Amino acid sequence: MALIYTTDLKAYVLDEGDEPIDGSSDYDQNVVTWIDTGYKGIWSGTFELAPEVHYPWWWLWSPMPGTITMVPNIVNDLITITQNTNVGTLGTVPIDISGVPYSIQGWYIKILGSLDVFRVAQHTVNTTAIQLDSIFTGPTGVVSYNAFKLEYPLPSNLLYIVSPMRAYQTGREQVEIVSKHALETLFPLTQITFGIPNMAALIAEQILRFSHYVGSGQTVTPFVRIDFDYLVIPPDLTGAAGEQPLLPAHYRRILTDYALYRLYKAKNDDRAEDAGQRAKGGVQAMMKEHMNRINRGSNSFGRIYPRQQDRASIRGPWRTESGFILSY
Repeated sequence: MALIYTTDLKAYVLDEGDEPIDGSSDYDQNVVTWIDTGYKGIWSGTFELAPEVHYPWWWLWSPMPGTITMVPNIVNDLITITQNTNVGTLGTVPIDISGVPYSIQGWYIKILGSLDVFRVAQHTVNTTAIQLDSIFTGPTGVVSYNAFKLEYPLPSNLLYIVSPMRAYQTGREQVEIVSKHALETLFPLTQITFGIPNMAALIAEQILRFSHYVGSGQTVTPFVRIDFDYLVIPPDLTGAAGEQPLLPAHYRRILTDYALYRLYKAKNDDRAEDAGQRAKGGVQAMMKEHMNRINRGSNSFGRIYPRQQDRASIRGPWRTESGFILSY
């Protein structure tokens, strides 16, 4: 029996477990749950039958890179602010270069007269009223400010970022992922400035903070693209028609063996141990194949070359349009 779809896996488990496959089994929905539990255990590194196996599986790599577009800060504007209150009024409505208004809620803001850095706790699109995350500590006045965005959401299906992020506007620049503590030590908020970021840190499950902000007239363009390779969080397996796990087809028997292990356990069947051993062996075999895939070939296997012309091994000497060699 070909084990392609979740429905195939379910039917196989029920049949092997001496249960009807017409939907009348008491374990009909349980089997789908067990298949999904085994699946989650494998991709998340929490598979209880082989807890030592935790790898960034090649089959979880997103076929497209994740992207973040950093947006410019706001300067050359004024804010009316009163000491010991947390509300203020911007001089103008924030609008983008296309004239479309936007919200700066969640942005950081430095206000002239205070050495503190605040967050914009509330701001509604197309309005000038803002609320800070604390009372304003500087003097009352109508003063200039600098509002900038440091934190950006990651793809909702991101499991891990698996390589340094990339920023191209200053050449082949890598954006290293570091700990939150390291980022705050090297780039404290009071000293944050504009530029292409070279570090970033996860500050929440799907939120990334950068080491720098970008600004109109301060970088090559008002916007900066950051991209990165990542592992995806697979969708849950529900047993829907046509649904397939990301797990390669030749390893889907691991899921049926695991579900059989759970089914036999539920039925107090002596075959549970054998099924569990098969599932464990399947995961260990997949681990070996994974290591072979990433290690075979040249020492460049798996290395990311986003722009092939940047590879020294294939880049020829610099020439004029007529072919005259300028340098090597």
